Amino acid sequence: HRMTSVLNVDTIAAKDGTSAATLTKQSAAKAFAQVEADGSAVLTSLNTSSWTDEGTGDGIQNLTNAFSSANYSAIASAHCDLGSSLGGIGAVNSLNSASAIEYRGTNASGARTDPNNDYNLSTFGDLA
Repeated sequence: HRMTSVLNVDTIAAKDGTSAATLTKQSAAKAFAQVEADGSAVLTSLNTSSWTDEGTGDGIQNLTNAFSSANYSAIASAHCDLGSSLGGIGAVNSLNSASAIEYRGTNASGARTDPNNDYNLSTFGDLA
């Protein structure tokens, strides 16, 4: 016989009963943000203190808690309308630090451009 059940919990803790449970053999984003295309607002975020608009197609995600180094995996995407001129978006490795990540959006010709909706940013790595 197969039994179906539902597990309802309010808190998951480590064996000591008070510490937060840790991930085992998994990795979660240590920072993420959804930012308005014009840089006017951070819509939702984790470990993001602010967004600095550096002009068309260029912006900096400022982190609340720094990474242990500038060696992390920064992933970017954008919500765009059909027919958008955005060709790509990504982190600018040479400009990144442990506490700030610069992103750049370009069109198919390589010229800087903003998405017409918003940026979506996720970063994986070790925090300091």
